[in-house]
Amino acid sequence: MLVTRDNYTNCHSLLHRPMKILPVYGASIIPGLARCNNVIIACGNAVNVPEARLEQYKAEAHFLRAYYVHLLWKFWGNIPYFEEPLTSAPYMAKQFQADDIYKEIMEDIDFAATRKENYP
Repeated sequence: MLVTRDNYTNCHSLLHRPMKILPVYGASIIPGLARCNNVIIACGNAVNVPEARLEQYKAEAHFLRAYYVHLLWKFWGNIPYFEEPLTSAPYMAKQFQADDIYKEIMEDIDFAATRKENYP
């Protein structure tokens, strides 16, 4: 949507109503979070890949997961959080409190930060 003087108010209201933003973010953040989890799991199952490369992939996935979770946490506070694929119905994850989400974000950032020296 092109923001003009006439529709600025309508665009601006989207910034303050997370439920209107959810479809946009949901289309990119939730799948991105799932992909990060899949990369971390795949690194544990990889064969014939140098260990340094796997550490790089895992660190990047942890950093991106922290970023995606941060965006969700920023808009909604208490959010469902998952580190494993949701494989059984009803495909729902436990909702974490905002403080617990922050702890998970910082653990992912710490993981990524401590492995940056090992990049090939």
